Amino acid sequence: MWGLDEEGKPSSGAHDSPGVSGYISVVTQLIENHACDVVVDLGCGDFKIGQHIVSHANSYIACDVSKVILAQNKNNFDLPNVDFRQLDLSQDSLPQGDIATVREVLQHLSNESIQQFINEINTKQPFKYLLVTEHNPMGKFTPNIDKPSGPHIRAYLNSGVVLHESPFNLNYKTKTIVYEDEFDVAAGRAVVISALYELK
Repeated sequence: MWGLDEEGKPSSGAHDSPGVSGYISVVTQLIENHACDVVVDLGCGDFKIGQHIVSHANSYIACDVSKVILAQNKNNFDLPNVDFRQLDLSQDSLPQGDIATVREVLQHLSNESIQQFINEINTKQPFKYLLVTEHNPMGKFTPNIDKPSGPHIRAYLNSGVVLHESPFNLNYKTKTIVYEDEFDVAAGRAVVISALYELK
């Protein structure tokens, strides 16, 4: 569904999105500044981004829902501090870590699936920090309009995922926008925003 890379292998991930180099720089700085030993990558895809971050963590838990992508990753990236795991963040227990990153994943999920993810975080508190990166429409929009899980995102509904607003209501201490980048999509001008939540 997500396509093939230049070698004809299955590809999954946001490595072709705008601002990838800036995102990588921000994440590596956050890991170092907040002394995050264990990084949990929720939706690691084909690891084209994670491979540039992994050296900054003592332990890197790279999770994805796809067996195919994970098997490919294990063959391509034999790194001593990386643990590739099959995981559905809307159904499975989340690994413990200092910081979790979820990059352009939630925008593809239904509100019910996102709510299950947030309930797990609010009740079990597996992370100190959560870094969420999402596409949002430019200007005023209605957050968290529901949609079926699948490849489409809420930007086409003039909506975007905002975890600290209703109905999700993520419990957090502080929220900081650490990176954003504007770009054009078929639905109009949009922005990729990375928000760092310090969790309760």
